[in-house]
Amino acid sequence: MFLVSLATCSLMAAPKLRLSSAAAGPFSIAQGQNGRTQTVDAFNAGDGELGLSVSSSESWLVASVGGSQSCGQPGGVCFPVRMELQTSQLSKGIYTGFVTVSDPNAIDAPQTISVTVQVGGGVPSNVQMYVPPTGAEVRRTFTTSTSFQASASLSGGPRLRVLGSGGGSFRTVYSYDLVATADEGTPEGEYNGSMTISGSSLSDDNRTVPVRVLVTQKAIAVASVERIQFRIAQGALPVTKIFYLANAGMGGLTVSGVDASTEEGGGWLSGSFDGTAISAVVNADGLAPGRYRGKVTVKSDAANDALEVPVVIEVVPLGAPLISFHGVVTTVGNEPDLLALGDLVTVQGEMFVGAGAGGEKVADGQAWPQSLTGVSVLLNGAPLPVSRTSYGEIDVQIPYDAPEGEGVVYVERDGQMSNGASVQIVRVRPRIFWVTDEGGNFVATAGGGPITPVAAGSTIHFIGAGFGPPTFPVQAGTVSPSDPPATIDPFPAVRFGGSLFNPAPEIAPSYAGLMPGTVGIYQITVTIPQDVNRGERVPVAVSGARDPIFLNVQ
Repeated sequence: MFLVSLATCSLMAAPKLRLSSAAAGPFSIAQGQNGRTQTVDAFNAGDGELGLSVSSSESWLVASVGGSQSCGQPGGVCFPVRMELQTSQLSKGIYTGFVTVSDPNAIDAPQTISVTVQVGGGVPSNVQMYVPPTGAEVRRTFTTSTSFQASASLSGGPRLRVLGSGGGSFRTVYSYDLVATADEGTPEGEYNGSMTISGSSLSDDNRTVPVRVLVTQKAIAVASVERIQFRIAQGALPVTKIFYLANAGMGGLTVSGVDASTEEGGGWLSGSFDGTAISAVVNADGLAPGRYRGKVTVKSDAANDALEVPVVIEVVPLGAPLISFHGVVTTVGNEPDLLALGDLVTVQGEMFVGAGAGGEKVADGQAWPQSLTGVSVLLNGAPLPVSRTSYGEIDVQIPYDAPEGEGVVYVERDGQMSNGASVQIVRVRPRIFWVTDEGGNFVATAGGGPITPVAAGSTIHFIGAGFGPPTFPVQAGTVSPSDPPATIDPFPAVRFGGSLFNPAPEIAPSYAGLMPGTVGIYQITVTIPQDVNRGERVPVAVSGARDPIFLNVQ
């Protein structure tokens, strides 16, 4: 009863924190100088009054909250979050700190503002680029808070140029691309050139930058992330972060090893690989609160055979569970805040399990409990069925009969309540994930195009979520029945081919409802008409679903 009352009061009368921006910078600052104070507005999108406090992750980043003042945000009143950039003692390089804006009584608090400074300017000291002789453009992007003129030249072989994002009186961030291209037939080897910067108001920017372009027919390794950065509680079990290696060059790419090293704190970082999936494992056991830096080096047969990915962790004392801002998302698609009845949802954050505790997953076919490993998730005070818990994620389902409208989600762990996260519950929000044939083989993914051909006259299944409550009650967190199946009403129509101004005829599915044997997954079964237009990319529309789908119909 206490939890229900708490959530209801929070929904009806609590302030709701909003920030005018979640990121500031990058700010280019001359080495040996402080940067100018920056400001982000905080304001209330709910009821009551905000009572804000701020903290910073870095000593060079000093934050404070000013008094209320008029602004152009909803409600017309803002509290300026001021951020002093005391960078005079920093050496040349790029630094990122985080300002946390808190209010223990506000929904969607705390929130963080990332602040990036480029001491000595944002122009790189030197550039090395790997380019395949295929005519493909390879880009090295850098951003600054100053505008300037830039040109590039290269001796023979490949072409080199600089593209800028343009100027404008009110711009605060400028983006530049150094672009290298090697046409087919360009000999492999090293080509030296330069990029010349002039006209910047920051003297450190105005210089000539050496550029080294290596043309290669080997693989070129590209990581799916630039860096790994997150918080972890003292005593938490090891946390694994996975990233992937892609090949931007020619030939095959084979990973041969992964090394990990740390700058401080000892051996808290390790790495491993499975194909091109790279695991960075962080073990914070024994680490005191603070920030720790390391890197993962991926070895491969690529031309850039030792690719480095920085890792930064912030170790904090174990406290109450914390839901990230926009951290209530659809499990498939990772879309925040707007949820349909019956949706499968992942709550993202930290400290969802206690120190030294692991997560748990409900076995397939078993009903989902309202609490797992001492962890519950509440929507407006009502517990949701839970299928999986871990340090940073919890999987739940929205009931098919949940109240529509605004809601607040909390996580409760061993009697400790998290911050509140606002969501909007709607009756339907149809999405298609993928398409299978009668044998269960994948034939297409939404937004990703066809995988294998399908024949006209064959039967296919659209698999998705958000199509609303079934025609008879089904308890959330339980496996959908097959006899009788849990259908929806009305069945959505399907169109094969056609266009906006010349739509194809509607085809009625033979089945539309929850997919038997699953939890919260919908299936729409339809037979492809014999007279449908054939082709490798035939557009298909399911009424209400916004996801683009293309089939290879033969």
